Amino acid sequence: MEKKLTLATLADGAAVAAVDNAIHECLQNIANPSTDPCKPRVVTLTIKIQPNEERNMGKVTFQAKSKLAPTQEMEMQVLFEKNGEGKVEAFEYYPEVQI
Repeated sequence: MEKKLTLATLADGAAVAAVDNAIHECLQNIANPSTDPCKPRVVTLTIKIQPNEERNMGKVTFQAKSKLAPTQEMEMQVLFEKNGEGKVEAFEYYPEVQI
């Protein structure tokens, strides 16, 4: 049976679900305290319709993408030491508080 092509019916609703997932990714990114709260997040749905030569059939593909804010750069100091085997190891440095 043929179904009229709409966004809601595309791949039995998979296109709408893909957009919902991309929106969820954006919301999770917004909730992450290590991202810039003011950067916009973007959801893009790309739908390609490729007809055949006779223009009586075609192929439809879709993809939902989310563009998220990157996590903010963090910095710490590390100490480098050689272990008992002579291999270099790194340890995060926590300066002692002087009173």
